[in-house]
Amino acid sequence: MKKFLYVQYALLFLIFSSFLHAQHSKWYVSYYPYWCSGYYGTSDLAIAPWEIDWSGYHITHVVHFMDGNVSQTSPYSTLAFAHDSADLERCASKNPGISNINWQDSLITICHRKRVKVLLVIQAVVPTNINYVAADSVRTDVFANWLVGYCRRKGYDGLDLDWEGGMTSANDVNRMVRRLRLALNTMTPHGLLFVCPAGDAGAVYSPSQDTCIDRFNYQAYTYAYVWHSRLQRNASWYVSPLHSGTTPIGFEPLSWDNRGLKDWIRTGHDISRWNFGLPTFGYTYYDLANDTLYQAYSGMAYTTYQTALDFLSNGGRKGWDDERKVPYIHGTTIKQVTISVGGWWTIPAGSPYWVTYEDANSVQEKIKYMQDNCPNIGGFMSYDLSTDLVQGQKFGKRNPVTKAIGDALFGK
Repeated sequence: MKKFLYVQYALLFLIFSSFLHAQHSKWYVSYYPYWCSGYYGTSDLAIAPWEIDWSGYHITHVVHFMDGNVSQTSPYSTLAFAHDSADLERCASKNPGISNINWQDSLITICHRKRVKVLLVIQAVVPTNINYVAADSVRTDVFANWLVGYCRRKGYDGLDLDWEGGMTSANDVNRMVRRLRLALNTMTPHGLLFVCPAGDAGAVYSPSQDTCIDRFNYQAYTYAYVWHSRLQRNASWYVSPLHSGTTPIGFEPLSWDNRGLKDWIRTGHDISRWNFGLPTFGYTYYDLANDTLYQAYSGMAYTTYQTALDFLSNGGRKGWDDERKVPYIHGTTIKQVTISVGGWWTIPAGSPYWVTYEDANSVQEKIKYMQDNCPNIGGFMSYDLSTDLVQGQKFGKRNPVTKAIGDALFGK
């Protein structure tokens, strides 16, 4: 009788597991940059792999991101210099207060324990070197085979091609995609291939090659650089507005409904291979004439979620733009602000400012919009696990925007 019950429980478990797998048919990809562990104990961006609630955030895949670039010297690796590998493995130096932990091994081991796939980035934001490699089939083969060999040795599940702009010809791009796919197919199981394209790259990646690519991580953000012809310069806007809405004459707004999506559909790409990208970061415009939209500015600072909220205690007031479905914070600084994420900016006291960022409501609006208009979309991507980090919060609540994306996609 007990044996019969055990068989029944096993069958129920298999059915339940299949149900869970079906519920997670869409993918949620996030990025773990090397600086998450590089300044452990000394930086607001530091979070170790074991401090992330991978299951609670519903993350299915993570890309291990680095600053290194492709080399023009064989094997043309994205790990071009010795410190690149150190950045991934040990963050180039012993972490303050922590033993010499291999962060790369920790990330891969912990994610695999949580059934999260881990991919290594091919960092080619500056495209000069990868264009050189992609122009030659021999160089491309050496490059692809070396990287896949590295993935095997370290335990990565695939590669993320972060080739964002200034790309070479479509023929060279498609050669690179094909050769990476062939090399990844030698892994067991077959390695994954993601690409992270710029908004205007829909025609460069041939739709006929979509079967070679597991996911396009489309960056539907950094729409904050918007030209205002009447001012003859860029003006304050949003990092990732859902809609353009009504704007002044001469202002050229960028948004989800007018940038990227329609172009990629027109070129015939498979929407089921798309992960639409959501930012967990924002920007602060400062030295404005007024703390409103459409204002010329002298400074624009890359801003984390926590830094955005800090403005609420520095003359800031929170608002919600219901036309564009995004939050904002605006006001005049009471005291000087220094922002040192992705650069160095000093905002003096008495400066009118406008902060554009994302919160739980705005990402939920975007996901609902895409699910209503593109029900076959493959999933979503967010960048990154450091920029919405709120230090001091309990486990599972340290990345509120990341968690809101996962909850909206899969349910709490």
